[in-house]
Amino acid sequence: PGATPLTRGAAGPGDQTERAGAGQKPLLKKVFFPLPRTPTPFSPKLFNLVNRYYNQLITVSTQYQKLRGRIAPSPTGNMHLGNAFAFLMAWLAVRAQAGTLVLRVEDIDPDRSRPAFMEGIMDDLLWLGLFWDEGPPQGGPYAPYVQSQRTHLYEMVLAVFVQAGLAYPCYCTRKEIRQLASAPHPGDEGAPYPGTCRALSLQVQRENAAKGKPFALRLDVQAALRLLKRSERSDFLDGIRGLESFSYVRCGGDFALRRSDGVMAYQLAVAVDDALMGITEVVRGNDLVVSTPRQLLIIDLIQHLHAAQALSLPLAVPDLVENISSGARQLQHGLVTPNIPETVRMHPPHYAHLPLICDAQGFRLAKRHKSLEVRALRDAGITSEAIVGYLAWLGGLQKSMEPNSSSNLISAFSFAPLRGADRSIASDILAVLKTI
Repeated sequence: PGATPLTRGAAGPGDQTERAGAGQKPLLKKVFFPLPRTPTPFSPKLFNLVNRYYNQLITVSTQYQKLRGRIAPSPTGNMHLGNAFAFLMAWLAVRAQAGTLVLRVEDIDPDRSRPAFMEGIMDDLLWLGLFWDEGPPQGGPYAPYVQSQRTHLYEMVLAVFVQAGLAYPCYCTRKEIRQLASAPHPGDEGAPYPGTCRALSLQVQRENAAKGKPFALRLDVQAALRLLKRSERSDFLDGIRGLESFSYVRCGGDFALRRSDGVMAYQLAVAVDDALMGITEVVRGNDLVVSTPRQLLIIDLIQHLHAAQALSLPLAVPDLVENISSGARQLQHGLVTPNIPETVRMHPPHYAHLPLICDAQGFRLAKRHKSLEVRALRDAGITSEAIVGYLAWLGGLQKSMEPNSSSNLISAFSFAPLRGADRSIASDILAVLKTI
């Protein structure tokens, strides 16, 4: 309320100063409007929604520039309190270190993702005060920020992996993998892949292709480790959990890069995006800690092939999107081997994995918890300050359940209170929030 609306002027994203309109004061420099030149899948009402928060957006987006973190929701449902907790902590981690926050839409699964869900999630983020500096609808130097618009990049990386002997077709069904595996995987990643199709001869692959048999593409982890001269374990320092060490078998062995239906796998898309968007810090739930060795391995392979002049990737050059897409198609057919500037350097991000938010029975919050959706709580009259204050208390960032705003939590933010077990919300959470 009271914000000065921005206009859809013709100034380019690199302009230092834009004007809101005749007789109005000039806007602060490097504001991320007007809308990007390339269309986005979101409705005009989202543009108006962001404009309503113009004053807060200006304050946040012009103050922080260095560290790059991201919030990456999947639009497969509405945001619940568990999502809100993770997004709040990721936002605070970036703001407390004077960083830049990226909003990335992870809609890589076409069967479950809906634009309406994404609009609702963005609305909830803004309502909670979690403003971002790059991402839809305003764009930014690493656009597009929607995974379904970045498949050409994943295809290029995948094609190079195949040519380098790092990926192979897998014809196993999920049922077959479960039957072959010695034991179920202890997380959400499924059973470890036993390597059934890794040694299939070219003749067998041709016969399967002639039959039209669908196949996934898997990373040959052992080949990747040999290329990088790495051990069988992945060690990394987690900002919350401390030193972590995983064997690649525990992480699922040879993991999928592309599903058998042609959809790119989560691990590949996330790793490619983090590398190309220059993400330096990832804060997310500890249910994804087992994904970290996989994503680190992909990023290291991209960096290695990049340095070896075997892979060409666009970095902050949106105008090259069409050329890269064409290059990916040519590369898939073996027509070109593109080069890449030696000056480009990519580094894996630092990771911090948060305790999960569970219901009163100890089950992790999921889409089925409709009553715990931010949207439902808003409709019940709960204020954003009540939710932020409760989540801050749950995370140990404040001693009592009292209302608060996201911006008030920045100066005192630390990962230290977030160490330890998962957190459970009260069974009468609606009643509790109404008292805050």
